[in-house]
Amino acid sequence: MEIKCPKCSVWTEGHPTNCTACGFDFHAAAQKRAESHPNFSAPGPPKFDFPMLHLNPNDPWHTRAGKRTVYAIQVVVMTFAGGMAWMAYWIAV
Repeated sequence: MEIKCPKCSVWTEGHPTNCTACGFDFHAAAQKRAESHPNFSAPGPPKFDFPMLHLNPNDPWHTRAGKRTVYAIQVVVMTFAGGMAWMAYWIAV
C-alpha cells in the first residue's frame, strides 16, 4: 500500500506511521480527521428502495385482493426490469 503525504506529496510504501521524507504522522492526522467527523461512516453498497404497495391485514377482503393483485404486478415488472438491466450490463461488458 502506498500513502501520499499531504504535507510534502511524497509517496511512502508499506504501512508507515510517518512520512519517510518529512516525518509527517499519518496516524495522528487520521485520528484528528476522525475526531472532527464523529458521525462519519464509510459508505456501503447502494440501496435501492422501490416504493412497493403496503399490504394492511386489517383491510376488507376486496381491498386486500386488489392490493395483492397490484403488488404482484409490481413484483413482476420489477423482476422483468431487473432482468433486462442485468442482461444489458453483461452485454455492455
